[in-house]
Amino acid sequence: MGYRRGRRSNIPRTLSWETAAIHKLLHSIPTDRRMSISSVAMNVLVSMMRDLTLKVLYRAKEILTLSKRKTLTVRTIHCALHLTMSDCGELTKHAIVMGKARVEEKMSNNTSIVEYDDDEEGGGGGSKKSKEVYIIKASKIRMALKRTGMFQRVEKMAMEYLAAVIEYIISEILELAFNSCIQFKKYRIMASHINTGIRLDRELDIKMGYRRGRRSNIPRTSSWETAAIHKLLKSIPTDRKMSISNMAMNVLVSMMRDLTLKVLYSAKELLTLSKRKTLTTRTIHCAIPLTMIDCGELTKHAIVKGMTRVGAYDDEEEGDGGGSKKSKEVYIIKASKIRMALKRTGMFQRVEKMAMEYLAAVIEYIISEVLELAYNSCIQFKKYRIMASHINTGIRSDMELDSLFKDVTIAQGGVHTGPVKSKVVKKSEAANGYCFKLMIPIIIGEHNCCCIDNINK
Repeated sequence: MGYRRGRRSNIPRTLSWETAAIHKLLHSIPTDRRMSISSVAMNVLVSMMRDLTLKVLYRAKEILTLSKRKTLTVRTIHCALHLTMSDCGELTKHAIVMGKARVEEKMSNNTSIVEYDDDEEGGGGGSKKSKEVYIIKASKIRMALKRTGMFQRVEKMAMEYLAAVIEYIISEILELAFNSCIQFKKYRIMASHINTGIRLDRELDIKMGYRRGRRSNIPRTSSWETAAIHKLLKSIPTDRKMSISNMAMNVLVSMMRDLTLKVLYSAKELLTLSKRKTLTTRTIHCAIPLTMIDCGELTKHAIVKGMTRVGAYDDEEEGDGGGSKKSKEVYIIKASKIRMALKRTGMFQRVEKMAMEYLAAVIEYIISEVLELAYNSCIQFKKYRIMASHINTGIRSDMELDSLFKDVTIAQGGVHTGPVKSKVVKKSEAANGYCFKLMIPIIIGEHNCCCIDNINK
C-alpha cells in the first residue's frame, strides 16, 4: 500500500536542543488534555528562536563596534533589546523584567553558594529549583555563539539575560497558538495556529515586521538580495514578462543567506583546524565541496564559475583596463554586499578580497539555476507569476539541487507529486555500487576535518 516505516510526516523535524525546550514550554501550559505540535510548527518556532537571537546579537555587535569594546555584557544586551523590539510596548517591558529577574537570581545563587553547602536542606533545594525553573539554558546559546566567533569575550550573565528574554517571547507565542488551537477545537498545534495567534496580538505582529497598507499579507524582504533576484529573473529569456510573488521572493532570499552561511561555517572550521585567521580564496574553494556534498555536476560548475570570476579580476589588475567595466556589468550579485554583511558579524579576523568574489559567483550561479527551474515549472502550469510551489517543484525535480536542499522545508511549497530523482536508484547504478555509502574521514593533523559521503567507484 505504499506505507513507510518510521516517521508519519514527510516534513523533516529540526532535531536540536530548541525542540526539547519548546516541548517543555508546551507541557508547562495548563490544559485539560495533552497537546501535540506538528513538524512544520516546530520548525517555525525553532526558526523564530534563532532569528530573534541573531537580531539581538547583531544589534549588540553594532553597539560594541561603535563603543570600541570587545566584551559582550548584560548592559549591551539590554540596550540591543530596546533597539530590536522597538514599538513593542508592554512586550519589551515584560521581556526586560524577565531578563533582569533571571540575572538577579543567578547572582544571588552564586553569592549564597557557601550557605547552601552548610545547610543541605535549604540550600540544595534552592539551587535545584533555580535550575528547574528555566527551560532555555544559557549554556546552549553560549556554545552556539562560540562557534561563530562573533565576539571576542562574552560575559556569563549576558547569556542568562538573553535566554530569559527568548524563553518569555516563545512562551507567549506558544500560549497564543494554544488558544487559537482550542478555538478551532483541535489538540494539535499547526503553523496556521501560530500565525493566527501572532496576528491577533498587536505587539507580536509589530515584532514580526508585518506592515499595514500592502495588498499582500506576506511581507516582502526589502534588501539588496531582492534587487539581485529581480535582475536574475529578467536575464532569463522569455516571450512574456514574468513576475514573482512575495513568498517566493522571501524563499529565494532565505536560500541565498542560508547557503552563504553554510559555506562560511565550513570555511570557519577549516581555518580553525589549520590555525589560520585569514579567509582566502583557497579556503572558500575547499569549503564549497564540503557544503555541496553529493551535488555532482552542480558543484563542478559552481567552482568553475567562481574560478572564472576570480581569473577575470586578476586579468583586470594586470592592466586590461577595458575589461573592468564589462565585468562589472556581467556580475549581478556584488561581492561588496556580502563583505559588508560579513564584516558586521566579526566571524573572520581578515578577509581576502577575491574570496568574496569567488563566493558571490557561486551564490549567483546556484540561485540562477533555481530561478530557471522555477520558471520552467511555472510555464508548465501555464502561469506567468512564480510562486513558492514552483520553486519547490523545480528543486525536487532536479537530483543535484534536491540533494543540496534535502533538509529544507519551503514555506507554501506544497507537495511534489512526481518522484524525487535523488531517491531513485537505477539497477545499473546499484550494480556498480551506488547504493552503498562510505564514510571516509580526512585527517588534518590530529583533527577529523570532514567526511565524504557517497563515494562511487
